[in-house]
Amino acid sequence: MPINGPVKAFFEFAFLNLLYFAWIMVHCRYLLLLLILLGFLRNLQAAPDTLLVLQRQQNEIGYWRVQGSAVEVFEDKSSGFDFTSVLRDHRNDFRPLNNACCNFGYERHTVWIRFQLENKVQQQDFLLELVNPFITKMMMVQTDSTGNLLREDITGTSFPYWHRPENGRNFLFPVQIQKGKRQWVYIALAPDYPLYLRILCWEREERLGNQQRLEDILLTIFFVFCSLYLFLSAMLIIVARQYYLWWYFGYVLVTSFFIPCHLGLGFRYIWPGHPYWQFVVPATLNILHIVFGIQFFRTYVNIPKLSKRFNDFINASILIFLVTALLIMVHQIFPRQFIGWVLTSFFGYLVLFSLIMLGWIVYRMLKSRSRMMRWLLIIVVVHMIGLFTTSLQYLGYGVFNFLWMAHLLPFLERLSAFFVAPVLMGGFFAEMIMVFYFASYRYIRLTDKNQAVQSMLAKAKEDNLNALIMGAENERQRIARDLHDGACVNLAAVRMQIGALRDKNSDPALDKQLSILSRDLDQTYREVRDISHNLMSKALEKTDLLMALEDLCLHMEQAQPGLSVHLFTQCKLEPIQSLAKIHLYRIIQEMLGNVLKHAHAGAAQVQLVENEEVLQVTLEDDGQGFVLAQSSNGIGLDNIRSRVAALRGSFHLESAPGEGTFIRIDIPMSAIRQPTRFF
Repeated sequence: MPINGPVKAFFEFAFLNLLYFAWIMVHCRYLLLLLILLGFLRNLQAAPDTLLVLQRQQNEIGYWRVQGSAVEVFEDKSSGFDFTSVLRDHRNDFRPLNNACCNFGYERHTVWIRFQLENKVQQQDFLLELVNPFITKMMMVQTDSTGNLLREDITGTSFPYWHRPENGRNFLFPVQIQKGKRQWVYIALAPDYPLYLRILCWEREERLGNQQRLEDILLTIFFVFCSLYLFLSAMLIIVARQYYLWWYFGYVLVTSFFIPCHLGLGFRYIWPGHPYWQFVVPATLNILHIVFGIQFFRTYVNIPKLSKRFNDFINASILIFLVTALLIMVHQIFPRQFIGWVLTSFFGYLVLFSLIMLGWIVYRMLKSRSRMMRWLLIIVVVHMIGLFTTSLQYLGYGVFNFLWMAHLLPFLERLSAFFVAPVLMGGFFAEMIMVFYFASYRYIRLTDKNQAVQSMLAKAKEDNLNALIMGAENERQRIARDLHDGACVNLAAVRMQIGALRDKNSDPALDKQLSILSRDLDQTYREVRDISHNLMSKALEKTDLLMALEDLCLHMEQAQPGLSVHLFTQCKLEPIQSLAKIHLYRIIQEMLGNVLKHAHAGAAQVQLVENEEVLQVTLEDDGQGFVLAQSSNGIGLDNIRSRVAALRGSFHLESAPGEGTFIRIDIPMSAIRQPTRFF
């Protein structure tokens, strides 16, 4: 069949695209080399002007990020904060910053950075924000374009919180620039700890208005979500008895404290007068949340059972982490360089530990091919990314930049005011959701399994009870049949022989004795026949339940002259199973037998009513009643309760001396109705 023009063109187009895609895949290594070369050439460009122009379109927000291209840096080896000396002697020693502003690592001397601001908007009031709540000491100096001093502020975590020029989680500095004017900004940073920061410039109204509301909303969501998760997880642990989840509960609890402290909220609200805790508390909480996470991972996967050597390695690692936390808490008693050495060693070992753990999980995943291991691998990778970014921040390096997404997702650009990497917070939320899901899933599976086992046990118990009752009923039938076909026949034959002797006898004395013997024999015959009837109703065996109950009520009235027994039915008894009919008959027989033996009643009423798929069996008499606490545990009532339980029904008894007795039994029709057959 020939191919027409459009179809042929389509196949040719698809084939050429496949070839083009294959060529790209084969030569992608050259593309990567080209991108690397372009990046290298970009670094070889001439140093740009150190100028940040404050301008925006009508619909843009009043927010700017100070780029590395607009920043110059100088390391003052005198480690002082003498701005006059720097401006006089080192004006030409500033060099362009070689990163995206501002990764410094661990510097031993004072770091000076400078940049220019040029205002091209109507607003004049701005705020410069330094995103790093752990800077020990800093000085910010503002000069005009000619070098005249405009403003000087000194602050940092070595000062109490109220020493700041503006309130905020991060360090905020007021800046005033008239439209069309330029201004120099100099910032001196004391490197007591590894140093990394971002510098943002805001219009004051934007920072204290929209941005502050956004941060308040996000932090409120964070606290509410963590609190709700902790409450739900605690309830799940208590109900499900999955006690290993307490480790993850502690992990979430510590992390929910660590992130706000790492954002600077602790220094603002909890220890504003104790600067020493600003670095110690977040760093210690960071290590504790790592320890809790490792403990949860170990107990969840059952590492002691799977790998003893790896478990020993984890024990040693936890000991190293705890010793590191202790050293951080007392680091001020050691030389100034000590904390840098401790942090570098700790985070280096943490990276090594994370890689070993990742390798172990991949090994177990490939060996067992478990779906749980695959999801656990995702959780660990997310956790490692968060640890990696946080570790780099503590070492003075930042890795995540949202500038390339600013035009697509402006919301992410606003998250630059959070010192905690958004990937850490997002990963933390993802971890909580996945762990809670798997814990709930495991609990639901265990619950379903327990319910299935309970159902099997209940079914087995019910089958055993039915088998026991059926065995008793078969034995009743056998005894009734033997009495009816054996003893009753023999008694009838003996009575006939005595009657024949009376006809042949002419002695009055012997005739009197034979008459008495015949009367006793008749009474014995009736008693044996009644016993046979009670053991198994012929009406129930040969007809149906309704006729058997009517025959039973008539028999009760005959057994006690003056007793009136009324039977009322408003249900269909035909669809009831044979075994259920036997249970119902025996229940009503036992209840009427108790009336006959104990109630001394003049009337009794039996009702069988079907109401909303429930068969209600009631008996009410006007007898003398009894005290429930004294007589509610008799053999007869126990027999009734056991048969009601076999029918999955409920038993209710009311009685009091002189007020008669009322019994109500509710049986679901689904438990006694014969299954529907489809042809």
